[in-house]
Amino acid sequence: MLLKLYDNLNSMFPFKPAELNRHLISLWDDLHEGVNRYLTGYPGAKLENGEDAITVKVCLPGMKMEDIDVEVVSDFLTIKAAREQTAADDEDCIYRERRLSRYEEKIKLPGKVKGSMTAAKYVDGILTVTMPREETEKPISIKVS
Repeated sequence: MLLKLYDNLNSMFPFKPAELNRHLISLWDDLHEGVNRYLTGYPGAKLENGEDAITVKVCLPGMKMEDIDVEVVSDFLTIKAAREQTAADDEDCIYRERRLSRYEEKIKLPGKVKGSMTAAKYVDGILTVTMPREETEKPISIKVS
């Protein structure tokens, strides 16, 4: 009797308790990461999906070109930047809004790109990474005889 009741309850709910728990934990982790980024002033990335290239722009104020690393592997872009804070920076500081001293982002791109032809520019605190798209194979029509 108890087994029948358990089967009936399972058919009423689309998720098993363990699956539901996993989904809720994942949702909480995503929410927590987003709130942390907002509260810490973490810069967001802007991804432009063009016909010939994918462009990513990230604001990295106060960073030097030497402190920024860009890596492209298949359809992932990784951007890392770190700025050392010296004691002289804090000497006369009363209030600091810009807390960013380390930045790391791994971005899933909407397609495969030519990593060897990727170009990165850093002008006025904005990093712009332009990645040409890989040529897609064109369908070939085959005549059946």
